[in-house]
Amino acid sequence: QRGKLKRTKEQQKLLEDTYDSFANNGANLSPEDKQKYRELSAKLSMLTMTFGQNVLKATNAWSMLITREEDLAGLSDDTKAMLKANAEAKGKQGWLLNLKPTTTRPVMQDLDNRDIRRELYMASASKCVGGEFDNTELIVEIVNTRLALANLFDKKTYAEKSLYKTMAETPENVYKLLDQLRDAYMPAAQAEVRELEDYAHAHGFYAAQLQPWDFSYYSKK
Repeated sequence: QRGKLKRTKEQQKLLEDTYDSFANNGANLSPEDKQKYRELSAKLSMLTMTFGQNVLKATNAWSMLITREEDLAGLSDDTKAMLKANAEAKGKQGWLLNLKPTTTRPVMQDLDNRDIRRELYMASASKCVGGEFDNTELIVEIVNTRLALANLFDKKTYAEKSLYKTMAETPENVYKLLDQLRDAYMPAAQAEVRELEDYAHAHGFYAAQLQPWDFSYYSKK
């Protein structure tokens, strides 16, 4: 009846937005599909919660004990004091690295020991890939559950459903924007990398090219 109702533009917009919100959450589905929607939504909620818990557990489970102070060259006194406190809290002697940002940020920026930076980077980048807190199978379940939800609304992908009533509107428009950004940023990014590598090579870096665990360090320098 919205066409017959005498509403202001603001009231009409509110009515349409409210209707769309209900519809996008399954109000127009058949009774059978509504039940499927509830089941899939509950499953997705549980999967994403478990995913987050695994990330937290994996972050808390990893640590690396440094026993020689010379391996901490480059770190500030405050950072070393924090790492020493980490070790003491675990009943250990030395300096304890973990995957929390308060540790990874100063270590990746300031620590001269490249091998330790690499180990810290690799541990952070490979969290929840295999091992006790593996998330790889969960990712597949999450993707498939999202796809099943999208199919209930006659959408081919979850992206189509999630972009409904957004400025982008379609996945194709998202990729178009990303491609435009890439084309605009790439020359500047490549120039920055060359500048950083030139600086690194002039200051004792002998490998062929910088690796991910080198960029923060030489950028800070």
